Amino acid sequence: MKRVFAAVKVNPQPELLHFFSRLRQQLAGSAIKWVEEENLHLTLKFIGETPEEKIPAIEEALSNIHVPPFDFELGNLKIFGSRYNPRVLFLEALNAEPFRGLTTLVKEQILPLGYETDRQNFVPHLTLGRIKKVSDKTYFQKVISDFSGRAIQTQHVSEFYLFESILHNTGPEYRILKTFNL
Repeated sequence: MKRVFAAVKVNPQPELLHFFSRLRQQLAGSAIKWVEEENLHLTLKFIGETPEEKIPAIEEALSNIHVPPFDFELGNLKIFGSRYNPRVLFLEALNAEPFRGLTTLVKEQILPLGYETDRQNFVPHLTLGRIKKVSDKTYFQKVISDFSGRAIQTQHVSEFYLFESILHNTGPEYRILKTFNL
């Protein structure tokens, strides 16, 4: 079994790296598991635990997707969860209609293989950190407010990937199983 997902890899530009560094410094007092810079990605579809013999069929299905390359922006720092119980820090994918379209195609292509679409409303986003505990909620909210409301990086998408996620005590390791050019 392999834990797999389809995603767009983010190649962080200097402004995003600077933003991410400042955010980590400002929130150093809270218990947050930050995403490693080399693991930054936007998930198109989390497929989950998959028998290895099914992976070639998934790869074949995803290779049928052909859309023009596109750009979208990352910005507007937000949280999943509530103000009182935040769970995830993320950057929103702005002007993301082409990204949403790609996500829909990925889901449609693997549906005949038995992979149902997610029931929750899809929010295109770049996860920055998983929040374990916020030490000062008022300060945390101020930092979120100070860092939100602006675009940080334009992301060009000309390919997407099928990744394997290998979970370790130190965090996940992502391996590219296949690259799909748009």
